[in-house]
Amino acid sequence: MKDPFSGIESSFPPLTKKTLLGLYAASAFITVAGLFCVYNQAGDIPIDTGRLLAAVAITLFGIAFGLCVYFRRRIPVRVKIYSACLVFTVGSIWMAIEPRDDYRHSAETVRFVGIAGALLSGAAGLFALYKDLRFHCERRNEIDEVGEVETITDGVISFNTNDEAEIMEAFDRFDFQNSQKELLKPRIVRREFHSLLVLHDIDYNDFCFLFNWLVYRKTTVRDYSLRGWLKESHLEVQGNSVTGPIMSFIPSDDKEYDNVYFVSSHGKGYKQEFAYAQRLHEVNGHAVPYEPYPEM
Repeated sequence: MKDPFSGIESSFPPLTKKTLLGLYAASAFITVAGLFCVYNQAGDIPIDTGRLLAAVAITLFGIAFGLCVYFRRRIPVRVKIYSACLVFTVGSIWMAIEPRDDYRHSAETVRFVGIAGALLSGAAGLFALYKDLRFHCERRNEIDEVGEVETITDGVISFNTNDEAEIMEAFDRFDFQNSQKELLKPRIVRREFHSLLVLHDIDYNDFCFLFNWLVYRKTTVRDYSLRGWLKESHLEVQGNSVTGPIMSFIPSDDKEYDNVYFVSSHGKGYKQEFAYAQRLHEVNGHAVPYEPYPEM
């Protein structure tokens, strides 16, 4: 079964500057409107608690909307969907409980719209939750918990530079958090246009964290062309063993920032997640051609 949230965000083109300015303008407008309503309601005597809370909610929504736009690339798509369903459901319930008529719509019409919106958005959220839980339950038997079997092997990471000092400085800055106290000093093998960082007897977990950190460390430009290899994998995925060398990479359209992708010598793709249970599972997307383990 396919992850119900996979591919949703990648199917939309990147936001243009004009669109971003429009979203920030909408956030600012909602926030200012909410603050204006708070100011008006706070000045009324007696204070209408319901209207005041609604004004505060509008203000907070405007601020949260702007933050979501700013941090849009770091928020998982499932969080966006669940949050949208929750906001629309709560807003619709409030419309149904506290209907306000105006010159265009009666209170009965507003209440009907609120009830319909609460049912639709609530059903959408429950359906997304059902699909998500079903996906994880069906994949439970296909997933190997990393750390149950210790994998110590040699590894190589390819850098598009011949600056040995830069490579060693990047390696030395990484914190292994004492997971490997006896890690052997790596060596650098220079090639014509790139260099290889050779790692001896490195643990699978440490290699994954190191490779992810090297891609996402604070640099002017993230190097998604970085490639890494483990000589022996000895992993279990979907009840099948993954042995032999595997090549690691991170796709340029990655929006989660806490994972590493692998491709085996047989062309099969895998994704190692760092969050929660740190799960490893097979994936079909982001396929890159396998490159052989570098000869020293």
